[in-house]
Amino acid sequence: MAAIQQSPAARRTPQATEGVSRQAIEAMTDAERDGLGYFSVMAALNPHPAAGVTMFRYLVERNLRQLGYSSAELRPMQERPFREAVRSYQRQIGAEPNGTLTLAQGERLLRVRNILSESRITAGPMMMVSGENHLIASGTWTVLDGQAEHPVNRSHLTCSRPQSQCVEAAARVVLRDAETGGSLASDLLTYRIVAWSPGEIRAEIEHRCVTRVLVLRTFTSEISLLDRPHPVAECRLDAGLSPGIMVLRHGAEPIAQYYDERRAAAAGDLSPELRNFLNRAVAGPPEAPTVASWR
Repeated sequence: MAAIQQSPAARRTPQATEGVSRQAIEAMTDAERDGLGYFSVMAALNPHPAAGVTMFRYLVERNLRQLGYSSAELRPMQERPFREAVRSYQRQIGAEPNGTLTLAQGERLLRVRNILSESRITAGPMMMVSGENHLIASGTWTVLDGQAEHPVNRSHLTCSRPQSQCVEAAARVVLRDAETGGSLASDLLTYRIVAWSPGEIRAEIEHRCVTRVLVLRTFTSEISLLDRPHPVAECRLDAGLSPGIMVLRHGAEPIAQYYDERRAAAAGDLSPELRNFLNRAVAGPPEAPTVASWR
């Protein structure tokens, strides 16, 4: 499996940060910080430098072990084995194997381990119940080509003809890369109903540069959401548009696909030995030879 491509900044030899203040590091661009030595930056940004470096050294050693770059012994690594483990990791991700982690490489090492060990979150099926003056539906928004807008999301729609509005209660889990777990974000959106017929309900919500159109087809239980950009100059570069026509569907398939792709990319950072071991474990023991197999 190919390793994740790395930015040129992350391939640079770590720059010395001794004598660089916290203010100087915080004033740097992301690309400049990425090329600094990981432990030097942690020491400069931590109010207790020695304790901070000790803690992050422990985390880096733990992650190197869990990704297959060192033995599973729990005692701290000596400096030479540690640098050899770092070199092996750097070779795997396509970086210069100098034995010294850059900030970008250290953060990537911590992020990959968390992605590989994260708990999967799923969502339920799509549902629609409609009557003469009311409609209730729930499901997961995905782009028309099958990709999830938010990897883990769930929406509940309630439409009322007497009130001339549809209310959407939306929730999504924002997965963290630097820490385990994730955070829950929620929205409550009110759409104005512009048309209600026996087979279709159409509602709209206005944003600064776009009108979002919600279409609910009761006969086929199809629900879609599309953006109608405002044709004004100040909105040409607006980044708030949806990535395409959204449809409300069952939640399990797109979310499972997202997790598989996310984990497959992170697995490129595993050591070749550990990846081969895991592949053999998944494949199971080889079948015993039979007479038929000899022919």
